[in-house]
Amino acid sequence: MSVQWISPSRIEYLLQEDFTGIDITSNLLLSNAARARLQFYARTDGIVCCTEEAEALAHLRKVDVVLTQASGTPITAQQPFFALEGNAQDVHSIWKVCMNLFEHYSALATKTHTMVQAIHAVNPNTNLYVTRKSIPGTRDLATKAIHAGGAFLHRLGLAETILIFEEHRVLMGGKQALLKQLPALKRQTCEKKIFIECCAADAGDYLAAGADGIQLDKLPVTQATQIITTLRANFPHATLTLAGGINPSNCREYAASGADGLITSAPLYAPPLDMGVIMTPVSPC
Repeated sequence: MSVQWISPSRIEYLLQEDFTGIDITSNLLLSNAARARLQFYARTDGIVCCTEEAEALAHLRKVDVVLTQASGTPITAQQPFFALEGNAQDVHSIWKVCMNLFEHYSALATKTHTMVQAIHAVNPNTNLYVTRKSIPGTRDLATKAIHAGGAFLHRLGLAETILIFEEHRVLMGGKQALLKQLPALKRQTCEKKIFIECCAADAGDYLAAGADGIQLDKLPVTQATQIITTLRANFPHATLTLAGGINPSNCREYAASGADGLITSAPLYAPPLDMGVIMTPVSPC
């Protein structure tokens, strides 16, 4: 899967956040002529992410990239996947920024990939969708990692899809008010699909009134399977998704329910992937 483009201004921000124009330690200890090679490796197998951003950081500091793997590529424990070579002070200036990107977003991509593989082993027609509950200010990088892991973002933002929650219904007059308005809503938004998160008991009523899809939340696997089987028989063209509590330990069971999509936040809370580096001096040419 192709990966998301991150803007140059975002890359510059990542650098400026850590490197404020001077690295006191490197300036004190390393001469202007010193050159270094820095290799990154993971201590466990995984899916790498953010090598493109690391390469852009290297270009900002005029450091050469001598080894790289594209985001989304499987990496093997202890094997270098990214390496830099250049002025030692410049290499040090981007070392930790690259490391942070690799550790956090490779972890997210790896956990996403693990869940996608488990789901597709049971049902290749069920896709994984990760919510937008990322740490504020990091959605672009989280989205990239989700895509690198083989999944999709559930919603990039509020303007992307129509998803009606109970919190909307309570302010507009409840279930009956929404059922009455659905035909007009479909005419107003003919280019968009209308999805409704609701309880299992109300799903059929909303689909009969014209909703394009239903999001069922926090159902036990057995109940989810029964409801989806019934709705599929009565509304074969509806999109049926499950959300709430889906994680690596149960995603296989939920995939077997026959849902079109599983919605989760689990990959966003992946602990950082354990990374190491090898720093070596390079003789001047």
